[in-house]
Amino acid sequence: MNKITTSSAAAQLERMYDDLNNAFFEGELLPDVIITLKCTKGAYGHFTTGQVWRVDESTHKHEINISSATLDRPILQTAATLLHEMVHFYCHINNIRDTSNHGVYHNHKYKEAALDHGLLVSYVNHYGWTNTQPSDVLRLLAVEKAWPQIKLVEDTRNYPAYPSSTRKYICPQCGMTCRATKKVNLICGDCKLPLLEV
Repeated sequence: MNKITTSSAAAQLERMYDDLNNAFFEGELLPDVIITLKCTKGAYGHFTTGQVWRVDESTHKHEINISSATLDRPILQTAATLLHEMVHFYCHINNIRDTSNHGVYHNHKYKEAALDHGLLVSYVNHYGWTNTQPSDVLRLLAVEKAWPQIKLVEDTRNYPAYPSSTRKYICPQCGMTCRATKKVNLICGDCKLPLLEV
């Protein structure tokens, strides 16, 4: 029996990323992103528009996170979430403005890119074209690649409930985020814009 670890789950997501990149983007999504497993409150995953991971002084990479609290969903749903975030990456490197409202609202440009790259999306009030479902082509790819179910999930119900004293701030232009333990006035060093509290 294979040992079930976070590294094995991440490795599977990286293999799926490569399969999806080849099938739907002709291998265009390079340089690769760093795939992480962190609990994302209220979302199945996210893509960072800033290059938040440093490999060395001259190499930085974007992040695609798949929420560790949702890893045990059916593998086709996890694949659709990963592909959803890859579409954001595609839009980012092709200068397609696919969201507004600090990355929350998915506009018609996101819808078009998603439909062109193996996803079905439907409209949700206040969030736009964000409800994601796998297309028949994605279903066939999942069968062909025989992606196994990820049998690991972060059960956040078992954490003690502590009131959070942190605040999250985001740059309205590049999407860079940070947290602070009190209300502060911050400016993005790259964009020279005030960060917004979210």
